[in-house]
Order: sequence, then structure tokens, then C-alpha cells
Amino acid sequence: MIAWITKTVGRWATPDPEAEQWTVGHIIKDRDALILIDPPVVPGLP
Repeated sequence: MIAWITKTVGRWATPDPEAEQWTVGHIIKDRDALILIDPPVVPGLP
């Protein structure tokens, strides 16, 4: 599920059981387009 932070910026999170951490991605609405930012899992990334 997407949690909208502002009218144009949202985020989502999902657990990654292999890395034992949460992966968080962001979504940006720009007119008629959606831009998804899905970061890779990087061990040790704060």
C-alpha cells in the first residue's frame, strides 16, 4: 500500500526476510505519469 506524504510524493515498504530488513520505495506523481523509485537491497545501508 502506498502512504502519500504529499499530494505528489508517496512511499511504500515491504519486509525482506532474507536481509531481515524493510525495503522502502518511493513514488512521484508528475501530471499523467508515475515515477517509481525502487532501491536495491544493500546490506549495511542505514
